[in-house]
Parts: sequence; C-alpha cells; structure tokens
Amino acid sequence: MKTRKLTAVLLALIMAFAVLPAAAFAESIEGIAGEAAAMRKLDNAWAALDAAEADALAQGMSRTEVINAVYTAALSLNTVDKDSFSAFTKDGFYFTVDGMYCAYNYRLRNELNTDCAPVKEGVVLSKGSGKTENLKDAESADVFLIAPYYGHDSSFTDQYKREAQSVADATGGDYLLIQSTAATGPAIAENFPNKGVVFFDSHGTQDGTSSYLCLTTSSGITQEDYNNGWAVYAGSAAYIDGRYIEHHTPAPLSNCLVWMAICEGMKRSGQGTTGAALLRAGAGVVYGYSQSVTFAGDYVYEETFWNLMKDFENPATVAEAFAQMVEEHGICDPYGNAYPIVMSDVDAFPANPDSAQTVNSTWKLWGSFPLVDLTGFSLDITSADIKMAQTVNVNMSLVPENANNYVTTWTSADESVAIVEPYAGSRCRAVITGMGRGETEITCSVSVNGSIIGTETVSVSVTPDETLAEAVNVEGGSLEFGTSAEYSFVPVAEGDRLIAKTNNAGMGNTTAVLLTTIRMAEGDTLSFDYFYSSETDYDYYYFKVNDVEYQKYADTNMTGFSSYTFTAPEAGLYHFEWSYVKDELTDGGSDCVKIDNVAFSGTGEPEEPQLSLIGITATANDVRIGERIEVSFDCAPVACGGTQVVHSGTIAVTTPAVMEELEHTVIPGDILERIEAAGGHYEIEADIIYVDRFALIQGYYISFECEAGVEMTGNLLTVSADMPETWHGSLPAVNHAGIHSAEIFHHANGRDYEVPTVLTNCPFNILPAMGDVNLDGSVTIADALQVMRHAIEVLTLEGASLDAADMNGDGVIGLPDAILIARRAMGL
Repeated sequence: MKTRKLTAVLLALIMAFAVLPAAAFAESIEGIAGEAAAMRKLDNAWAALDAAEADALAQGMSRTEVINAVYTAALSLNTVDKDSFSAFTKDGFYFTVDGMYCAYNYRLRNELNTDCAPVKEGVVLSKGSGKTENLKDAESADVFLIAPYYGHDSSFTDQYKREAQSVADATGGDYLLIQSTAATGPAIAENFPNKGVVFFDSHGTQDGTSSYLCLTTSSGITQEDYNNGWAVYAGSAAYIDGRYIEHHTPAPLSNCLVWMAICEGMKRSGQGTTGAALLRAGAGVVYGYSQSVTFAGDYVYEETFWNLMKDFENPATVAEAFAQMVEEHGICDPYGNAYPIVMSDVDAFPANPDSAQTVNSTWKLWGSFPLVDLTGFSLDITSADIKMAQTVNVNMSLVPENANNYVTTWTSADESVAIVEPYAGSRCRAVITGMGRGETEITCSVSVNGSIIGTETVSVSVTPDETLAEAVNVEGGSLEFGTSAEYSFVPVAEGDRLIAKTNNAGMGNTTAVLLTTIRMAEGDTLSFDYFYSSETDYDYYYFKVNDVEYQKYADTNMTGFSSYTFTAPEAGLYHFEWSYVKDELTDGGSDCVKIDNVAFSGTGEPEEPQLSLIGITATANDVRIGERIEVSFDCAPVACGGTQVVHSGTIAVTTPAVMEELEHTVIPGDILERIEAAGGHYEIEADIIYVDRFALIQGYYISFECEAGVEMTGNLLTVSADMPETWHGSLPAVNHAGIHSAEIFHHANGRDYEVPTVLTNCPFNILPAMGDVNLDGSVTIADALQVMRHAIEVLTLEGASLDAADMNGDGVIGLPDAILIARRAMGL
C-alpha cells in the first residue's frame, strides 16, 4: 500500500514537471509567432508603400507629389491606423501599422548623395595606450562612434572619425566605430556601456514627444520596440531614441558624455525624451541640437568644444567649453537655425530650446595627473611635396608611449610657403597646408618642464596649380593659385571668358577652396570678379583674408559677375581664400561659385624695415682671488633712424672659466623683464664644462621670443661669481667676458629679419689675493717673510706684489702688514 502511494506521488510529480516546460514552451512559440505576424504586417504594408513610391518616381512626379502618393497608398491599407498620421513635413510623415510606429521620409530615401566609397561593414576597433588613470567624471577611457550612414551618404566626412580617435588618443582608451548597416539597434545598445564618450554621427528626426537617431537597417528591432515608440520602422531602415538604449543596454552607462551630431535631437516638441532616457541609463551629459543642424555648423562647434575638453594642461568643464564655443561661433548654428543644447543632472531640458542656454555642468574629462615626462620623440615623415591649398599630416611617436608631460610647438620657417597647425587640438599630430610656391622647413620643438628636449624638421616643397593661373588672373597677371583636392575650382570657358568655377554642385556637405598668398605693402589692393548662385541661406560663398571673413552670401539674386577690392591696412603677408561650402540638403540656383580677373596692384615685395644696429657690451671689474666678480651685459642702439624693436633671438654669453657651477648668480635684466611683461618668454641655459672633478660655467645661452616685440635697450643680464681661494698659474692674469654670438630677429611682412649687432667684449684682470705677495696663488708664511724683507729694505716689492702687500691699506708696506699676512696664512 505504501509502495502504491509513493508510486502515485512520483507519477504526479513527473506529470507536473512535464506539464510546466510544455506550457512555457507553448508561450515561447506563441510569442515567436506573434512577433513574426507583426513583422509580416509591417513588411506587407511597406511593400505597398514602396510600390506606390516607385510608381510615382517612374512617372516623374515632383517631391511633394511623391509624398502625397505614398500617403494616399497608406490611407488605403487596412493595417494602417487611420487616425495615426502625424508630423507632416516637407520630408514626409509618421503613422502606425497596427500600433507599431512607422515613418516615411522622402529625403532619406531619395535625396542622399550615395556616390561614396563603401565602408567596412562591422566593428572597427583601435586599441588605446592604456594611460587611463587621469580621467575625472567619465568612468571609462573608451570612445564609441555610431555612424549608420558612413558608406551610404557622402555628406558624412571623416570629421568625427578624427575627433573620436583624437579623444581616444588623449584618454588612452580604445576607439570603437560601428558604421553602416552594422550599426543595428542591438549592436548600439550592447556597446554603449563602458564608454566615456559617445558620438552619434547620423541623420536625426523628431515625432510626437521624442527625437530619433536614424539607422540604415531595422535588423534586431522588435514589435515591442515599435509599439512603445522607442523605435520607428522606416521600410528597410529604422529610427531609435534614448528609451531604446535605456531598455536594451546590458549594464548602466559609465557617466559618459553623449554628443548627438544629429538633426532635431533636442527639438522642442521632442521634450528632451531621448536626453532624459540616456541620463536615466547612466550618461553624465547629453549634447544635441534644437533644429536641423548644418554639417559646417556642427563641425565648428565640436572642434572648439572638444579641443577645450581635451586640453591636458587646463581641461575645461562642459559649462566652460560650451560658453567658449558659443562665444566664438554664436549661440545659434552659424550656417543655420539650430541651437546647441546640453542636458545633465544640473541642466534640465529648456522650456525653449530655440534660445540661448546657460550650461551649468561641471563634467570634466580630466582629473589630476600623475605626470610622465617625455624623454624622446620622432616624426613619421621628414619631407613632403604638396600643392598650394592642399595638406599633409605629420604624426609624432612618443617615448615613453604614455608620456603626458610635454609641450609641442609647431613652426614654419616661411608661412608664405606653408603653414602648420595642430590637428584637431592634438599635441602629437599636425597638419601642413601649402600656401605658395617654394620650399620651407616645418619644425616641431618639444619641451618638458620649460626645457627643450629636442626638435625635428619636415622639409616641405609647395607648387601651385599651373592650370589655374590663366583662368583666374587678370590679363597680364602673374599670381599663383592652389585649390583643394577632393572638390575644387577648375578652369572653365564661358563665352569669351576663362574663369575658375567650383565643381561640387549637387555634392552635399562639401567644400571647394581657391587660395593665393601675397606679400603686400600698406595700401596695396587685390581686386577680383565673383559670381555665386546657391540655395538661399544654406550653401555659402565665402571670401576670407587671413581667416577674417569679408564676404558671405547664399542666394540666387546675382545675374552676372560683380567686383570686389581688398585694400591692405598694413604691410605684411596675406592669405586670400575663396570657398563654396555646401550643406547636406537640397541645392539651389546654379549651385556654384565663379572667380575671375584677380588683379594685384603691388609688386609682391613690400618695403623692408630699416633696422638699427644694436650693440651688446660686456662690462666687468678687475677682481682679486677670493673676491666676487660681476659682469654686466647691456644693449643699446648704435645707429638710429630705424626700428630697434625685436621679437626673438638667441645670444651666447661668454663668462670667465673660473665660475664654478655652485658659486654663480644670474640676475635677469630689465630687457628680459619687459619680454615677460609683454607676454613673451625667455630661457637662460648654462653651458657647463668639466675640469677634473669641477663643473665650470663656460657661458650662457639666452633665447627669447615675444609676439609684441621689445626694445633692446638696457640691461640684458648680470652674472656674478666668487673667485676661488687658490689660483694655479701666473698672476696677475688677463681674462675676458663678453658675447660669443648673437642672432636677433625682427618680425615684419610675414618674415624674420635679422637685426645687425655689434659685440663688444671686456678684458679684465685677475689680481692676486691680498697677502699673496709672491704671486703663487695662495697666502703663506713665505709671503709674510717677503713683506718683512721689504720693510727692512732687503727686498723691493713692485707692481702687483706691492699692491697685494698693503694689507691694512695705509699705503705703507711694513711689519703690521707682514703680521696680518702671517695671521691669514695660519687661519687666524
């Protein structure tokens, strides 16, 4: 009986466990079937919409007519919710299919410039250096770039690839790029944690109460996502918002800064939904735009912002970087109407995002740094041949790789040939731009704790674009020109004119540049004919001189060429740049810029400055052994009539070789003080030689530089030192103090003019110590005996011996002097 009952219990348990998995499995099957059915509804609905669009396009319908045809087709579908249509814009509309959010966007489907090279599908990972101990608010050093349209829309450049890599270079973290159709919703959410900085570089859109990041695939997005509105189905593509990340990320975010380089990410009607969701998910700061931002506008904003955030020596907070960014470029997109907006724990979504915002976030990329000195470096190139207006990059390799304590200075020996600038704010990369025909050297100088540890150079040869000279110059003109590489100004015959015309018509988010460099005297002029025709307020023609904007137009009002004349306000080197900057959207007018008849009134060689001769004179007193010598080095103009204000130089000062290293004092003079007061800097380095076991100062090198210049009149420096107590050699001895060499420069007309100098050195006598009567370099009893013999007229002292014998200074050499010498000899 007990056995039967036990068997019954076991059977019941077996049956129970058998039923439970079956029920769970049945639920899973039902869920899968429901998901598949929902996706079929979406696919069937979109098949009908795709067919309606294709038919309308085949009939040659206008943009508006195509959108209307798709809308009409959607209305006829019984799976489309008829009361769901919303957000009608010039690009399309939103709607739902059986409660699942959908969007039709004509621009993203038909107007993108897809003439671009394919990109690697998948994940691109660049490993960092691992020097991540200096982060402050970001809890990870890694950087994540989300780029769905790379390889699908040529409007997207390498700007954010450079920036993301630059941030990773700075933090020492890994750089992760997910691009093209590899940027699926699940892949984005999965890789969001453990990132310190995240960049969205994509198109964006807004509907209802949220803003969305546009993807080029709908892979992995579910019915639940579409029903909840944190994802939107767009045919083969999809959009996701911050709520999608919040609900699908596998771990909390690492207090990251999310930079949304997308349109409408902070649009008023979006109510900050995406930003708020990302903050809830663990982000520290979210940045975006209130309207459709232009590529050009976003690029100038992000470059300024991130250069300040990456600054190793003085890292900015988000509030500080934002304030400087809008001060430099304006509170609104300089090429559009989008306002930059920040959300954080202390920055709520503004009531009106289409207005200036005061940002309060103190989020910082950097904290305090354990310094690692740079001990060496090298450059990846030693020479470069480039065209005018075109560029080449140069990169540094650091020793050790994790060095962070160093200052890099890039200079060009001749900026009329080439200029050099840090690349994306980096300390270890630079970009060289060809400015005019010729050869020059680019120098990279690196200092650690104020001392230069090394310099490397790149020899640069620049040539003009020979085909442009005839097209752009006025008849008989001889100016030389260069143009940008990818999109450019090209010679074109129009009627009886040969002109330079841009070739980036119809190519969204591109820039064509024309450049020339001229040395001008004050009052010289440069005149030219110009024509532009472009989409009003979006595609701009610019004319700049030395990076200062003189013309900026975007409309279709011109019917023919107009003329413009620039007059040089002062003598100097002038870089002239004409450009056509296109945004990513539609085109307008002839969609081009034309330049012709460029004429220069001067000779190209402005008058050289008249430079006065500068004298540098050393003055030193005679000195006895054991006493202190003082040498003064002073400057004064020798010839008047011209300028004597100089900007830089190196002066080698020679000093007596008896100045032991630990017994000398250097006092900077008023000239060096004026250099510092004018914002310049100077360095004094000692040239040390070793004699036996003594380190002796042989001389000093004074290097200085000052943007404002300084008048070289007054004391340069004074050096004093104690003479040794003993002397090996004959006395008295003659020594010299003075100037070994001097190279001093005056900056004018974009050049460095060497200032003529005359050097006057100073001989001085090294005299025996008082009491060293026999001139053997030391005071002994023998010297006292000689004085006694002189006192009793057995010996006659003369010259330096007689001077050294007068210990009490009474002018009479006698026994009191002998006693004083004897006491000194015995150390009494």
